[in-house]
Amino acid sequence: MIRQLRDLSAQAERIRSKQEVFEDFSKPGYEGWYTTGAAFGDEPRRLSPVLSEGEPRLIAVLGSGVADSGAVSSRFAGTLRSKTFDIGKKYVHFRMQGSGGCFARLIIEGFQRIQFPIYGGLRIEPNAPELRWYTMDVSKWAGLKAYIEFVDNGAGRIAVDEIAFSDSPETAPAASSPDNSWLWRLTTAEARTLDGLAAFYQSVLRNAIQRFTIGQGDDAGVENLLPVINWMLQTFPLLEERTRKAAYSPALPSEWGDFHKSEQAIPIGELIQVAQDGTGVDERVQLRGNPKNLGAVAPRRFIEVFFGTQPFQNTASCGRLELAQKMVSPQNPLLPRVIANRIWHYHFGRGIVKTVDDFGLRSDTPSHRELLDWLANDLIRNDWSIKHLHRLILLSNTYQMASDLAPAKEAKDPTNQLLHRMPVRRLEAEEIRDAILAVSGRLDRTMFGASVLPYLTTSMEGRGRPGTSGPLDGKGRRSIYIGVRRNFLSPMFLAFDYPIPFNTMGRRSVSNVPAQALVLMNNPFVVEQSKLWAERVAAQNQSAQAKIQEMYLTAFGRPAKPDEVATALDFLKSQEANYGQPNDARAWQDLCHVLFNVKEFIFTP
Repeated sequence: MIRQLRDLSAQAERIRSKQEVFEDFSKPGYEGWYTTGAAFGDEPRRLSPVLSEGEPRLIAVLGSGVADSGAVSSRFAGTLRSKTFDIGKKYVHFRMQGSGGCFARLIIEGFQRIQFPIYGGLRIEPNAPELRWYTMDVSKWAGLKAYIEFVDNGAGRIAVDEIAFSDSPETAPAASSPDNSWLWRLTTAEARTLDGLAAFYQSVLRNAIQRFTIGQGDDAGVENLLPVINWMLQTFPLLEERTRKAAYSPALPSEWGDFHKSEQAIPIGELIQVAQDGTGVDERVQLRGNPKNLGAVAPRRFIEVFFGTQPFQNTASCGRLELAQKMVSPQNPLLPRVIANRIWHYHFGRGIVKTVDDFGLRSDTPSHRELLDWLANDLIRNDWSIKHLHRLILLSNTYQMASDLAPAKEAKDPTNQLLHRMPVRRLEAEEIRDAILAVSGRLDRTMFGASVLPYLTTSMEGRGRPGTSGPLDGKGRRSIYIGVRRNFLSPMFLAFDYPIPFNTMGRRSVSNVPAQALVLMNNPFVVEQSKLWAERVAAQNQSAQAKIQEMYLTAFGRPAKPDEVATALDFLKSQEANYGQPNDARAWQDLCHVLFNVKEFIFTP
């Protein structure tokens, strides 16, 4: 047996000699690693017990230097990400333990969201109470950049105590296996016979059980005995039961129940997408765009026109934080100017710099340079509060001016560049649809929730067509909740200059074409909402004149003028005569439809 133990030890040493240890978590803290969430804590664990679900039963004990996401609670979520490295070996070996769907994965060249099917097979979900070796074959991606990430989604646990690279798929025997080199390492010169060996291991086990008690878990000597404890826990249930009784106090069951009760009060975190800092990597120039023909290294630096050619000082960072700090620096006026100009553009239909996406040499010059700088400085003084900037503009005399024409002022400022009056502005496509829903009474003002499939006509065919169409009125939801399918955009939206979702667009075009009038006249959605509005009007116990006044207030925010009331009454009589009966509901529907087509409905005065 001694010879067998020596052979096992030699085999383990041979395998270990061919491996390159990437991380063993033996140092305090997660230096060189990046964490999110609370699951992995601030540093690796020295001794971390694994308890069974539902009862205080010890299954295993994880040893010194373990990154453990469930050491405090299995309800915490979080990730642990390594630094970026070049794949230089054929295999990556993980010694880890886990449950509940938590996993380890290798992200190659930053392809996290579209990992499959390009980089498939690079995810492992451990499902064992003890530490085991898991191997990932990465031979197909030699030379590419990658990083390792351990993910706890808040429903389980994952723990890892070593990561190694090698060109061989072999791994050392698992820590819980009886065929492990710890048997040889614990063998002494006195234990040369089977009886002596049995007595020796009996003393080892007794010593381990006695020392592994509450309050002695940090004893460094216990760490050397963990392989013995784990082997006994998983090999001999009777001994495991005695170990549990010896290792825990009689008060443990009640404490276990209190722990679970407190644990259930921990809320499950909501996962969101964020940009996380990573290892700073300088890429090489791909000559003529060929990734196999690499040129010189291009050091990471900021945009030259704003910050010069100085490279990053912090070589360990990816540079996102430094870029953000540079952008909001008092020495960089560009960002607050752009923000102030864009918000001004949304309120007045035109920015102080007309080209809201271009502040360069080919951009328009500011119409009010001092005003733009004043707004930018005021934004900074008020802690970059966008809400404050909105409030400042909306309460200004400039915003509250009427759009009435003054001949003398028009002669001096025919393009209204100096804003001597409020410019007339047409509503955007989504605002027109929402306004129609609000007037008809169909608008659902519920906030948040799932998006609604777009309404599909029979002529809307093509790649990626949804299996079913959404309702004509989009369930009454605001337009922001209508799902955007790039190949199946609403014809009504497109008629009113809805941007094609291929590129970013800071300033929408505003056209005036016949298609817009045709949409408001013939679109089934507009016709349907006209009918709903007419039904609301018909339900009111008022005279025809009072109903018309109410309709003008609803649609235009003002009472109807006497000549408008007279024209509307004449229209109703004409439509009733066409339909051949008095008080026909269709006449009121036609009047509602006409008001939707009035220019004042889609333009703000």
